[in-house]
Parts: sequence; C-alpha cells; structure tokens
Amino acid sequence: MKKLSAYIPLGLGAPGDVANAVLYLCSDEARYITGITLDVNDGQYMR
Repeated sequence: MKKLSAYIPLGLGAPGDVANAVLYLCSDEARYITGITLDVNDGQYMR
C-alpha cells in the first residue's frame, strides 16, 4: 500500500472521505445536481 500511496497526490483516502461526498449529494445543498460524475480519488487524476 505504501508503494501505491506514492502515486496518489493526496495519499490514500479514508472511508469518511467518500462518505462526505455522499452526504453532500444527499443534502439540500445539492438540490440542483441532476447528474454528474463526482470523482473522489485523492487527486489521482491530477497526475
């Protein structure tokens, strides 16, 4: 896992990181979101 973590800019995430994204999408703050791809990947796509 340490070797894999070296390739992810923000390091390995925790389950709570994904949970926060889910909570946001379920909240009233996201009421105008009708369809997106929300990448929760610790910056891996920034490379």
